[in-house]
Amino acid sequence: MDANKSYVNVIHTAYNVDSISISIGGVPLYATPLVFGQSSGTATNPYDTTTAGVQELIVFQGTHPPLISGNAAFQQQSYYSLFVYDTLNQSSIKVILFQNSVGSRTDTFTYIRYLNFVPSSLIGIKVVYPRDTTGFIKANAGDSVNVGFGPYYYAYFVGDNPNPATYGFATVHIGINNIYAFIDSANPRIDTVNPINDSANFKYLGQLQFDSTINYNVYLQGFLDSLQGENLLKNIQLKSFPIN
Repeated sequence: MDANKSYVNVIHTAYNVDSISISIGGVPLYATPLVFGQSSGTATNPYDTTTAGVQELIVFQGTHPPLISGNAAFQQQSYYSLFVYDTLNQSSIKVILFQNSVGSRTDTFTYIRYLNFVPSSLIGIKVVYPRDTTGFIKANAGDSVNVGFGPYYYAYFVGDNPNPATYGFATVHIGINNIYAFIDSANPRIDTVNPINDSANFKYLGQLQFDSTINYNVYLQGFLDSLQGENLLKNIQLKSFPIN
């Protein structure tokens, strides 16, 4: 193990941007440019290697001049997630860099970091562990985790909150979980434990499986539809990616 190395995973969530490449300290971080929705690394190892220290970081779009150029600090033997995102405007591409370190996991719970990369939105999530697959045993309050900010657990678009320290880790059940989006502020809610009964406040996004030995980035990418109601979230994608 080279003590002078750091490890970086790059995720392309910039909806309106072509393929991107990253160089750190003048050295390409990965060989094949990433298209929207892709991540660098492999299924078994999400990280590429760079030299630790303060380095010049450049983001390229295809063969065009650099989109972003600036310095970033990487600690020795530390692991990072770097998201490239936009505001549906190619002149406002940004990056946000996270150091990936969390507490101890257990045989029952693990940790997720939730990020909302949907421009001009407030979308928090409810993570519900269904307890069983028969439909007879409902989830209880202890099986539901709200992830976001404030009393309604909204999460602002990351571009509105670009400070990495804002985004901590939430504890969730291992196994298959149902994910719902908070989409309005009606109060009181009909059923906060079983959100499927409260479609005015929650929209079902799909299922994610969490393993006890792994922590995850969980994020939304895409854009809000111009129509309201049932079509509002039709262009949103729910994603997860292991960080260790």
